[in-house]
Amino acid sequence: MRRSKKKGSLNLSINAIVVLILAITMLGLGLGFMRNMFGGVSKQFSQVTDEIQRDMVDRLKDSGKKIVLNTYEVKMKQSSKETIYLAISNQIDAPGENSIFSIDINNGNTIGDARCVGKIDTLENPTVSGGDAKVAPIIIQTDAKAEGTCEYNIVIKEDGADFGVVDFLITVS
Repeated sequence: MRRSKKKGSLNLSINAIVVLILAITMLGLGLGFMRNMFGGVSKQFSQVTDEIQRDMVDRLKDSGKKIVLNTYEVKMKQSSKETIYLAISNQIDAPGENSIFSIDINNGNTIGDARCVGKIDTLENPTVSGGDAKVAPIIIQTDAKAEGTCEYNIVIKEDGADFGVVDFLITVS
């Protein structure tokens, strides 16, 4: 009689351990790569936001206006999200005198049977020092059924009194 040697199960176990170690290593490398990629993107986004804010304040000072948007027409897809920026200038010459502004965004005219936006958010009651300007993001989010072109009015009040109105268009396709 001959006895058979059972090395097959030992080889299978060693191969399984090697494959498992390689898989864990590749997963770690992949996660590290993704973290570096998205970390760099968020840094670039904050730099872009800082650039937009500086540009908005410069445009506000150059134009002599009290309210400026970075864009007056937004083109969006259904179920998407966009951010536009609103700059408010407190034209009181006394530094240290703060004004509290309220921002109300109202739906104006629509073209046809337009239904544009699911949600619009912005800062509540930003405070701006005298002679200074503040940039506020306006986050626009459309829903899945949005379609058409709508006009929106941004009504700004300073300490409860009318300060100004600016209009912008949203086109959803």
